[in-house]
Amino acid sequence: MNENIQKLMARSFTGCQGEQFDPKKFADMIVRECIQVCADRGTHHDGLYSAWADDCSKRIGKHFGIEE
Repeated sequence: MNENIQKLMARSFTGCQGEQFDPKKFADMIVRECIQVCADRGTHHDGLYSAWADDCSKRIGKHFGIEE
């Protein structure tokens, strides 16, 4: 498993002692990471590509019901 996924998984535990895995929180964090990766890609380019990356980020969020 990818180190990034392992870190997100570790942050997905809730409860007083962090003993309960929260799959919704885990899924939410993965989608947010995808949105951010796409958005970051657009910041490295100008013009049309940047607009495409911004649109892609928004579409990913909308598709999974996560609005930034």
